[in-house]
Amino acid sequence: MGVVLVLGLGESGFWASRLVMEVLRHPLLVMDDRKDVEAKALDLAERARALGIPFEARFGGRFSLPSDVSQVVVSPGVPSRHPLLVEAQKRGVRVVGEMELAFTRVSSPVVAITGTNGKTTVTSMLVHLMCQGGMDVWMGGNIGTPLSRMVVEGRRPEWVVLEVSSFQLEWAERFSPGVGAILNIGEDHLDRHGTMEEYLALKLGMAAKQGKEDALLINIDDPLLRRSEFGECRLFHFSILTPVERGMGVENDTIVWRDGVEETLEVGALPQWVRFHMDNVVAALGLGRIVGLSMEGMAAALETYALPPHRLEFVAEKGGIRFYNDSKATNPPAVVRALALVKGSIVLLMGGRNKGFRFTSLREAVEKRVKTLVVFGEAREEIARDLRDTGVPIIEAEGLGDAVAWAVDVAREGDAVLLSPGCASFDEFSSYRERGGFFREMVLKTS
Repeated sequence: MGVVLVLGLGESGFWASRLVMEVLRHPLLVMDDRKDVEAKALDLAERARALGIPFEARFGGRFSLPSDVSQVVVSPGVPSRHPLLVEAQKRGVRVVGEMELAFTRVSSPVVAITGTNGKTTVTSMLVHLMCQGGMDVWMGGNIGTPLSRMVVEGRRPEWVVLEVSSFQLEWAERFSPGVGAILNIGEDHLDRHGTMEEYLALKLGMAAKQGKEDALLINIDDPLLRRSEFGECRLFHFSILTPVERGMGVENDTIVWRDGVEETLEVGALPQWVRFHMDNVVAALGLGRIVGLSMEGMAAALETYALPPHRLEFVAEKGGIRFYNDSKATNPPAVVRALALVKGSIVLLMGGRNKGFRFTSLREAVEKRVKTLVVFGEAREEIARDLRDTGVPIIEAEGLGDAVAWAVDVAREGDAVLLSPGCASFDEFSSYRERGGFFREMVLKTS
């Protein structure tokens, strides 16, 4: 094989580069449109020198595809319309994603969790359940640690559990987990994928590659998934609205598992936070049963599980007003979910950078649940335009700080102030975590 090009030198690109050099022993070229990744390139250069492997790095500009490149490995953050990827496809050069490159070298059984919302929560919850059940588990993917790192470090755990994004599935040819889950499908990343049809196809593509012995858990409450077809895998359903014949459902405040036999858990015996995250809990429990955990053992493990922050996180109660941080809600379906779960009259904070959405899908939920809508950031005018006909008062604020001040001013005892932005954070913050942390600090300073 000729030179392998790794495009994008973030965390995924760095570990993919090490896999190419240290495991595959191929000459390596790394490229990135940014210049702030040179420290990673210097690290790779030292490793290449020690291994005696040819290495080159190019940064900060647009380059054509070198003639000696035989394969391109692309990081999840690089869009498929990047000129180098377009050129590679035209020339017939194979393009694979970082996750795909690593997956072909993983011998452990893989659980892969994808969907629009809830991926991180379900992934971390399942890993907690499995670890408490005595299983040796490696967790990674979109949740933070690239799969390439596990391969480079030579780890061979009993199970691998991955959170998988649509970006990672763009260049996945053979990725076929032994156990998969599709949690839900809603508008997200349309600024990158273009249409809902393309976005849905990426999610379903993971299931299409599964075989007869593989298992897939899908959300039967989701209309798009309910109407979709899945190949020859063993299909399980989960639902919080209706009984299921095979899988995990909720009936009369009881969680019920069916797969030939019936097993139950009483919701009232579980931690109180479960009711706020019932869809995620039922999905995690369903996956847990598929991999062999007992209902009783999982119920006990939920007692010690800590929810990830910024996901319908209760921050404080000030003057009888409850404040919730749902900064991770970066698309309209996540906002709808939050509005359905938070009790009482709601002052809703939405805004940030639009990811290609129209916000008209929120009209019914906003009309029913929201007392006042405070919009902020780059997308504030778009959100206000799409939701103005709900009749709900709308306040436009410059940034999140002003939005919180307005929310405190209009909220009254018994109300809830909910940050559920429905947008990316990148107009004002570096991540949803920074945005959520800023909101938390603002709330805690409120008298």
